[in-house]
Amino acid sequence: MPGPRTEDPLLRGVTDDLRLAHLLADYADSITIIRFRPDGSVGLLSIPRDLVAPGVDGQGPERINSALSGGPQAMIDAVVRSTGIPVDHIISLDFDGFMAIIDQLGGLRIGVVSHLRDPMVGIDLEPTPCTTLDADDALALVRSRYTQQLLADGSWSAPDPTGNLGRIARAQVISQALLAQLAASSPDLPDLNRYSQILADHATLDDGLTL
Repeated sequence: MPGPRTEDPLLRGVTDDLRLAHLLADYADSITIIRFRPDGSVGLLSIPRDLVAPGVDGQGPERINSALSGGPQAMIDAVVRSTGIPVDHIISLDFDGFMAIIDQLGGLRIGVVSHLRDPMVGIDLEPTPCTTLDADDALALVRSRYTQQLLADGSWSAPDPTGNLGRIARAQVISQALLAQLAASSPDLPDLNRYSQILADHATLDDGLTL
């Protein structure tokens, strides 16, 4: 008898109201494969939304983000062609839902190694072993593309030259901190009900997935 297997749902973060069905053909702001392993551990693989996926049926290659114009299944197919990882399900979560989860947790705790700022999104974080971000700051840090660090001479570095890759790295730090805090929070029944309501209001699942 085969043992437990991994589950690899695809999580896409979007800025629009997913309760409007026609927006399922809109763009993805972030794309992440979440691996749920049989031992209970979780892995994350963030995919650059500008990654070029191999074409199919004689069509040329296309950006993974553009593949969503063909619907959620088209994005799943593009991700599978690019990574070789079979995707079991797709979950779409808007950023209001992301922020609501952080609010429900009472903020997101992270460490900051060096002074960071991004005037474009209003981020200014001083170094500290642990700080609690509110939902607005957490979202701003996830979406920051022009992060700067304060240098030893008191000047600011140039904006992050890695662009989307740097943004992905920061999003992974936030996502891992969020998952760890959720796992450690031991929510009671009222909390679980509130998380369920957040998902009902802000997430869209495929027909074969229930949470």
